[in-house]
Amino acid sequence: MKLTVLTVVVAACLTERLAQVSQRYLLGFPDAYARGVFGYVFPWLANSPWLDRFCALVMLIGLVVLRSAFTGRGRRWWTAALVVQLWHHFEYLLVFIGTGPNGPGGTPLLHNAAAFALMMIAVRNR
Repeated sequence: MKLTVLTVVVAACLTERLAQVSQRYLLGFPDAYARGVFGYVFPWLANSPWLDRFCALVMLIGLVVLRSAFTGRGRRWWTAALVVQLWHHFEYLLVFIGTGPNGPGGTPLLHNAAAFALMMIAVRNR
């Protein structure tokens, strides 16, 4: 049952991302209108990091809780997915610190105008 719940959440999050990308790059929607599926039902989600955070948190919890159910090669792949998800959370932490939704007066916590993450910095500095 736990694996089923995790699978449904991951599939829903992936579907949402694919819908946003399709709307933006295949259908040519402007960024403001490429809201995915959930963004049309709940418009405030389109400009909020909370849907992404919810998906990432559920995936992290699911990966931790279900890790003991796997053995051998499956456990190695499960652990690799867990490491990637931990990295994902670390990157979100950097973004939230840099542009946080709860900064004083709605301003970024570190007064940084743009989101930053380690991979973005690495790519920009090449």
